[in-house]
Amino acid sequence: MRQGGCVISTRVRVRSTRGIAVGILASLLILSSFVGTSAQGERPLLGARRTGVEVMGDTVLDVTLPSAFVLSGKILTDDPASVFGSLVLARSGDQVFSGGVMPSFSSSGLTATYRIVLPAGNYRLYCERHIFDFDNDEGAVLSVLLDLSQTVAITGNRTLDLPLPNVPQTVSLSGRIESAGRFPTKGVLFFHSSDGNVLAYAPFDGDYQARLLPGSYTVTAGIGDTEGEDYVQFRLGEVTVSASGRRDFTLPQAVELSGRVLRPAGRPANVSAIAAAEAANLAPNGGVPCQGGELMLNFSPRTWAMVGIPGESATGAYRLLLPPGTYLLSAGVGFDSEEAMLFFPVPPRERSLMADATQDFVMPELSPFVSLSGRITDERGQPVARASISAFSDALTDVPNAAFSASVEADAQGRYRLPLLRGTRYEITICPPVASPLPPGFRVRRPSPF
Repeated sequence: MRQGGCVISTRVRVRSTRGIAVGILASLLILSSFVGTSAQGERPLLGARRTGVEVMGDTVLDVTLPSAFVLSGKILTDDPASVFGSLVLARSGDQVFSGGVMPSFSSSGLTATYRIVLPAGNYRLYCERHIFDFDNDEGAVLSVLLDLSQTVAITGNRTLDLPLPNVPQTVSLSGRIESAGRFPTKGVLFFHSSDGNVLAYAPFDGDYQARLLPGSYTVTAGIGDTEGEDYVQFRLGEVTVSASGRRDFTLPQAVELSGRVLRPAGRPANVSAIAAAEAANLAPNGGVPCQGGELMLNFSPRTWAMVGIPGESATGAYRLLLPPGTYLLSAGVGFDSEEAMLFFPVPPRERSLMADATQDFVMPELSPFVSLSGRITDERGQPVARASISAFSDALTDVPNAAFSASVEADAQGRYRLPLLRGTRYEITICPPVASPLPPGFRVRRPSPF
């Protein structure tokens, strides 16, 4: 996730919670045997990041990934299946490492296990627990950050079984969703706690039912599907919940932003908007690269939207519904590989949208691509097959007011070649092969311009 450079990833998929649960469980069952084999046969590796890289012509960058240690064990619970898809977190200062909770089969039966790859250090352990509710047709998800009251010193591989504390008693909030204008009354409500430790996900289709812990929440509505790059999210207000009850919400009036993205035919594109006042509070990109699973609690209750334009569109036309306000607007255009995209303008264009408006984007002329290439190895000099290499720069030499991102996977010998536009201040992130599934509701995807 890039925030300081106005690029964030959109990961939440608006779909049935029941479908999320079934899909994640199936993925865990399929991948658990692979993860165990991988853990036994390979030394664990950490990701690496290189900043300020100049790529003014064909450039060679070899990278050695540092080795690490594994903290693993069982989750001690009477109902192992209830914790599959949750995360165990190890925190040291402002660095947080995560590992998914997965099923393990043995002669003693089904157990829940976890595995986190860590550098040496001292860590406090937490669990992001995901609780599914199937009391209605769509269901809901409650994510709670639990302090495991465990500290651990890592100087080598270590096994530690973890008992889970009980989740506090939950309450139910339900109600009706009305619309003041063009927004449909079907989507998802997000309840984000003021302390950042609770996130509830509640689908709605006229009505909703959320499972919460007592406390204060910012309520956000999401409409559409980010998988199809057609999504809008906006704040609905604040709510304090102390007991089960009802609360109705009204979706705001919408204004329409429309126009065209003029780009070569056959290239997919998107247009993104983020509320200008909220963009000012985005934290700079940083932290630990290459985490196998990202926190659902990292969800941010801000107003933003994105719409996709398919490559086969002859006109590049788009239509985006937004609540009235002031937004930062940007467009992105994809290339032959869907892992490469040009974003423009950078910084995004500020526009007050209090009534229907139009905004066109014209893709700038591009200079020929150059290449970043090299070899990814571990500390023993052995190639890291299928390592992923991604690059981002908002300081392009020949394309002012634009940014470029691209990624590629290394071959079996750890060699890679990444076509880039000439630029400075490239940030290169190198990740070892993913050996664990993502948590519920998340998937790897191309970033949006915000």
